Amino acid sequence: MRQMMSKISIIATTAAMMISGVNASAAGTRSTDSPGFAAGSQLFLTVGKGTGNTPLGAVRTLTCDPDGGSHPHATKACDRLREVDGDFSKLQPKNNPVCPTLWSPVTVTAIGTWKGRSIGPWQKTYENKFCLHAATNPVFEF
Repeated sequence: MRQMMSKISIIATTAAMMISGVNASAAGTRSTDSPGFAAGSQLFLTVGKGTGNTPLGAVRTLTCDPDGGSHPHATKACDRLREVDGDFSKLQPKNNPVCPTLWSPVTVTAIGTWKGRSIGPWQKTYENKFCLHAATNPVFEF
């Protein structure tokens, strides 16, 4: 539990620095290639293998309005989040996709702001990458 709280603290601190315009490299962490955040929505997204107590995996920034950040599919991800008004808990599979009963958990997190509203830290563990893709594509596709 302590390890999980530490990870959430790191995510929250980094996201807060990014949203406030502080350069992450000045704090001794890896800076992204994304431009500074403009007005709109600023999110810090992570994907990691396993349950919530696993090591942090891939990390991306996502800005919406204007769309950008280090996310490889920023515009599509922002469009998907606009469909649910930035409410990650409303991301659901479309068109009844197949989600195999394979247990290979993937945990995702999101923290930041959506149109000025605080987001997270939000976290969810999916049964496997197929279920994650079905529910959240393309938000956590990186």
